[in-house]
Amino acid sequence: MKLREIADALGCRVEGDGELEISGVAGVEQAGPGQLTFLANPKYTPKVRHTKASAILVSEPIGDLPALF
Repeated sequence: MKLREIADALGCRVEGDGELEISGVAGVEQAGPGQLTFLANPKYTPKVRHTKASAILVSEPIGDLPALF
């Protein structure tokens, strides 16, 4: 599924490439290419900078990382 399709279904805005193909969801440390992860607590923001996930679901923008918010 395309990142933009997920964003539309969730009522989110895409920051980055909406054409990314997303094949699954995983935790920030376990996620790999093609997966979506999430940032539930802002204190873990440094961890998302090292994730291998293709996109991150966040409540507000976190710089230049592909994200939904």
